[in-house]
Amino acid sequence: RAFIDRWAHVVADVDQFIDRVRQAAPSQPLFLLGHSMGGAIALASALGRPAPMSGLILSGPAVDLAGAPVLARALGKLLSVLAPRLGMIAVDPSQVSRDPQTVADYRADPLNFHGKVPARTIGEMVRFAEALPPRLPGLRLPLLALHGGADRLAGPAGSRMVVERAGSQDKTLEVYEGLYHEIFNEPPSDRARVIGDLCAWVSRHIDAR
Repeated sequence: RAFIDRWAHVVADVDQFIDRVRQAAPSQPLFLLGHSMGGAIALASALGRPAPMSGLILSGPAVDLAGAPVLARALGKLLSVLAPRLGMIAVDPSQVSRDPQTVADYRADPLNFHGKVPARTIGEMVRFAEALPPRLPGLRLPLLALHGGADRLAGPAGSRMVVERAGSQDKTLEVYEGLYHEIFNEPPSDRARVIGDLCAWVSRHIDAR
C-alpha cells in the first residue's frame, strides 16, 4: 500500500476517470479537486490535458519542497532506485486536524495507510515537484488553491508558488491561518468556512458559463 512505482501511472488513472465522467455528462461543468498528494496528481493531470475543464481546485497540495533539504531530496530519489519499498516517512496523525475526533477517526480508519511511505513513492513525488515550477505557466484553467496556514504535512508555500506561477488569468489563493492539513475536517466552524468558500467559487464559475 502507498507504493507508487511510476507517477505517470496514478496520473493516467485520474485522466481515465475524467474521460469517463465527461462521456457520461458531456455538457455539464467539470471541476477537478485534489487534496494533498491528490492535489499534486490533479495538477499533473490538468497540465497534461488538452481538453479544458471548468476549473481546478487544490486542497493542501503536496508540492512544497521548501522544507526539504536538497540532500534529503537527493537521498529520497537514490533510495527510490536502490530500495524502492523501504519505508521513509510516516504521517503524524496529530498534524492532520485540530479536531480530536477527526484525529481519532484517522487513527482508527483501516483504509488509511499508517506505515511509512515507501522510498519510491517519495522519489516520484519529489521528481514531480522539482519539475513543476517551469510547467505552471501552461496552466490556464480557473484555479482555486485552499491551504491551512499551519499545515506541517504539506506547507502552504506550495499553494502560493502554484498560484503565483500559474498562467491562468483566473486564480484564487485562500490560506486559512491556524488550520492544519485536513481543512475540510477541521472543527465545525472552520470547516464550514472552507466549504462555503469552495461552494461559492464553484457556483460563480458555473454561473459564468
